[in-house]
This record gives sequence, C-alpha cells and structure tokens, in this order.
Amino acid sequence: MKQLLDEAESKSNSAGKRSNDAYTALEGCRMLHRSISRAYAEQSVAESLVDTVRRRNLAVQCDLEECVEAGDAETLIEQISSALTTEVRQSATERLKQLLIEHDGSVIRTADATDLDRSTILDSLAELLDDDEVADITVEFN
Repeated sequence: MKQLLDEAESKSNSAGKRSNDAYTALEGCRMLHRSISRAYAEQSVAESLVDTVRRRNLAVQCDLEECVEAGDAETLIEQISSALTTEVRQSATERLKQLLIEHDGSVIRTADATDLDRSTILDSLAELLDDDEVADITVEFN
C-alpha cells in the first residue's frame, strides 16, 4: 500500500510540475503576443501619422522614415503638435494683419470690430515689428 501511495504521489508531483511548466510557457506566449501586438499597433499609428504629415505638408523636425521604422508615434505626435501650433500662430498673425489693413492700421478700431483685446493686438504687433513684417508703428495722441 505504501508503495502505491508513493507512486501516486510521484505521478501527482510530476503532473503538477508539467502543469506549472505549461502555465509558465503560456504566460510567456501571452507576454510575447502583447509585446508584438503593441509594436505592430505603434508602427501602424506612426504610418498613419506620417501619412497625415505628408498630406498636410507639415514642417516637422524629425526623420519620418526613421520614426515609422521605430514605431515612434510619440515623437511624431510632438512634431505634429508643434507644426500645427506654428500654423495656428501664423494664421492668427495673417488674420490680424488683414484686420489691421481693413481698419487702416487702427488698433482701437480693430479691437472694437473683433473679439481681440488691445493688449493681444499690441503683443502681436510687437512680434510683427520684430519679424520685419511691419514697417513702422505710428502713435497718435488725443
């Protein structure tokens, strides 16, 4: 009887070890699958972002092909964000220039006719002057 119990225990331990080994292998496969899936998804996102950069003709400061190869969507997102911010700023500047032209260069009339406040207009004018896009600013006293 003792011999039968020892044999049963030995088989049980062996089956338990095989079960443990199978579980460990399964967890390894799951981790590998997650890792591969994440890398594939990151590369797909990077490819889509590069397509967007090319379609919109955005000026980015990174190597697009390198980012796709590395699946570096984070760098692409930062670069796209920076490029779009620059475009928005340029658009706002162009809008302000057009508004000032429409109001004969008057900051007060431009502010009254738009949602822009005077300090924003003056700050933008200072930038335009620094960038040599405005030839001169004339001050008129009451």
